[in-house]
Amino acid sequence: MSSVNSALAGRQEEFVDAWLELDENYTKVAKHMNVSVRRISQFIAVPKVKAEVARRKGLMLAFINENVNKPVISKHEIAELYWEVAKAGAERGFDKEGNSIMLNPGSTNTALAGLGKLYGYDAPVEVVHTKVERTEVEIVANVQALQAELNALLAIEHTDIEDTADIAVPSSGALHTDEA
Repeated sequence: MSSVNSALAGRQEEFVDAWLELDENYTKVAKHMNVSVRRISQFIAVPKVKAEVARRKGLMLAFINENVNKPVISKHEIAELYWEVAKAGAERGFDKEGNSIMLNPGSTNTALAGLGKLYGYDAPVEVVHTKVERTEVEIVANVQALQAELNALLAIEHTDIEDTADIAVPSSGALHTDEA
């Protein structure tokens, strides 16, 4: 990231490059330049070196702010792209039999779903709470009621079986009783 600045001497230019690349770490810069930490302190004290460091930091910050903090594409541009895809997929064409069909209904559906998600149209309309709060006493009472209902059904079924037990069914399928 060397700049062409005639105001800086060769070693000063090398210092500015190393200073910014090594995150302004005195020890690392001294080791990189093969000089003492005291010499690095002398470099940074020179007004034109300070000015060059400040200028380059400003350029780096402007570059970062320009390219990182701004989105690559805006929400409006995304919506326009979705709409273009939806319209293109919904265009009509003809199949082999001459029937009018959508050219790409899948892309239309996906694009419209993306638009809906982008604008929040897929948010739930109503929240339904299905959790029921019951006490242990209520649960026991419900279980007992269900058990009683089951016993009553079993008793009815058992009675029906006893009532039909005296009817014999011959292999021919005709019904007759033992009272003859």
